[in-house]
Amino acid sequence: MIRSIEHIWRWLAGIITVVFLVLFGFVLLPYASVVYEKAMLLSEQKEQISFMSNWQERLSNLEARQERLNTDIQSMVINLAGQEEFSKVVETFFKYSNTSVINIKRIQPVAESETEEFVTRQLRLELEGNYHGIARFVNKLEQGSYLVTTKAITLKAGSTTSSELLLGSLELEVTLMGDTK
Repeated sequence: MIRSIEHIWRWLAGIITVVFLVLFGFVLLPYASVVYEKAMLLSEQKEQISFMSNWQERLSNLEARQERLNTDIQSMVINLAGQEEFSKVVETFFKYSNTSVINIKRIQPVAESETEEFVTRQLRLELEGNYHGIARFVNKLEQGSYLVTTKAITLKAGSTTSSELLLGSLELEVTLMGDTK
């Protein structure tokens, strides 16, 4: 009788083990994988939502920067000289050359390009003066009230009587407002 009870308990333990393994293999593992997939999907969606909020924040920052740049460009465009003021720009060349103690020997137009809103004139100035005077002149031109860009500077030794004098060729680009039609 004890053997039959042991035998029954063994069968019962075996059946319970098989039922547990079947439940574990066919019910718990698939359910766990589904729960894991849903958790991964939920974390991806949360990450996407955080990216969306960051995206909106980045967009607002970029729009603010663009607005600041637009106002800066508008103020720069307002300060551009018109084509009719080109003689005033040339006058400033001579004014700056006098304060920088250099002589402008010649002003020669090189090229002119035109867009819808702007006219760009390239000029070549032939100068004579000392190194520091030419440097001051170029600095005043670039930081002056008109949009003047230095394209090239060529310096060479000047006359033999004065070793300090340099002859220089300066290529400039002057940007002016175009014709308003």
